Amino acid sequence: MQQYLLQWFQSLHGYGRIIRDEIGHVKAIVEEKDATLEEKSIKEINSGIYCFDIQELILALEKITPNNNQGEYYLTDVIKIMNDKGLKVGAMIIEDKTEILGVNDRAQLEMLTRILRIRINDEHMKNGVTIEDTNNTYIYDDVKIGIDTVIHPNTTIKSGVEIGKNCEIGPNAYIREGCKIADNVKIGSFVELKKAIIGKGTKVPHLSYMGDCEIGENTNIGCGTITCNYDGFKKSKTRIGNHAFVGSNVNFIAPVEIGDNTLIAAGSTITEDVPKDALSIARERQINKEGWNKK
Repeated sequence: MQQYLLQWFQSLHGYGRIIRDEIGHVKAIVEEKDATLEEKSIKEINSGIYCFDIQELILALEKITPNNNQGEYYLTDVIKIMNDKGLKVGAMIIEDKTEILGVNDRAQLEMLTRILRIRINDEHMKNGVTIEDTNNTYIYDDVKIGIDTVIHPNTTIKSGVEIGKNCEIGPNAYIREGCKIADNVKIGSFVELKKAIIGKGTKVPHLSYMGDCEIGENTNIGCGTITCNYDGFKKSKTRIGNHAFVGSNVNFIAPVEIGDNTLIAAGSTITEDVPKDALSIARERQINKEGWNKK
């Protein structure tokens, strides 16, 4: 990456050079095509970001003439025009060159996305979050993560998500917008959450989809469990209480509410509310037809 960025910075020679006088005042911006050899040696370049007095800009634009024998009109010419008029012109030096890199193709867009990802991950790690592989962890902006939480590789956390302290996320987890995860929660491998509120100490270990749901504290969600939140017309919610144990491969057909301290048998498809302290079994009785497959 560093080598790629170096080559990119070196390619900035095509930008306009900022010309200053002997005391450092900005006099003009000279485009590469029009620059002399001496001007091309100047390392201070124009980022293309401006702040103008709009009325003065309009007057200056009227005085721009074509350059370079190509009929091109340079916006940068207004700097000299304003200087000649005695107006105040200045330039701000940016210490971080990545702040002014342009996006002209998908390769440059990916590079800037990578730079932003590194910044976001670094900020979380400075705040006490463990990210095992920063190159393969994708945390969007405006995400809150508590101290001592561990993020395993290939995890994506979208904007606005809140994650508490001492959590374990991933690997290969996908946490979408609208999720709030309390302290001491485990979100395991290949788990997808969407608009999910997860209570303290709850575990969603692996291969599950929890969408449009609220799950209480110290509840276990078995492998392969999903909330069937969309009926083709609208989204509905699933609510699961505290200290519940959900077996593997369970389907919750929303809207449905599961009480505290319940046990949902593996392989069940739950279509009705389950009261607290209940065992719920919703699956067909097993039938073995001996010799059937010999045909």
